[in-house]
Amino acid sequence: MATIRIQFVPFLVSILSIGIVEILVRLPSISNPVYGLLFLGSVRTVEAAVILLAVWPCQKGLSSIGLTPETIVGGLSQGLIWSAAFGVVALLGFIPCFLLSINPFALMRMPLPEGRVALAAFYLVGGIIGPVAEELFFRGVVFGFVRRWGFWPAMIISTSLFVLAHLSGNRIPVTQLVGGVAFSVAYEKTNSLVTPMIIHILGNLSIFTLAVVSLP
Repeated sequence: MATIRIQFVPFLVSILSIGIVEILVRLPSISNPVYGLLFLGSVRTVEAAVILLAVWPCQKGLSSIGLTPETIVGGLSQGLIWSAAFGVVALLGFIPCFLLSINPFALMRMPLPEGRVALAAFYLVGGIIGPVAEELFFRGVVFGFVRRWGFWPAMIISTSLFVLAHLSGNRIPVTQLVGGVAFSVAYEKTNSLVTPMIIHILGNLSIFTLAVVSLP
């Protein structure tokens, strides 16, 4: 069953609104890491609300982005199942690392904010609010709009934009590349945006936790 498509008006409104918000939020400079994270979380919340408000009146509800009572409940259970499967695959991937005397936890190291409050804010924003807003935009809006031309164009374009949004220096965000493909497939198969949301949330929280565990 093909994912329900997004019409042009909500797609355009979402793109323009998110673009304007992203430009505006680059103006302030916040030195306090906690305040900075909370500000970012507020921005992502506003962006999520903008998308929902753009889609709701034009599409007569949120079914076009896979958000109905039925798809929410079904997507929750499916997301947990998919996440468990990815977790098993990841654990199996640790085996050759250990056989080659490579510490897989060292590969998970990433910059983390100092202090419990900042770390909690990091988990909240990067682990929950961010994934929800990103899935609404990249899968709900972008994938949903391009899906009218087929799954592969929708997956490639939405994943490419997802990767570009996470570029940092010369490093290719492999995690986002693999994640973008997985999220698109999950959305296509379940027709529920909650499924990739749950996978994205649990994936981020797992990566953050492994990064904490791998701290020297």
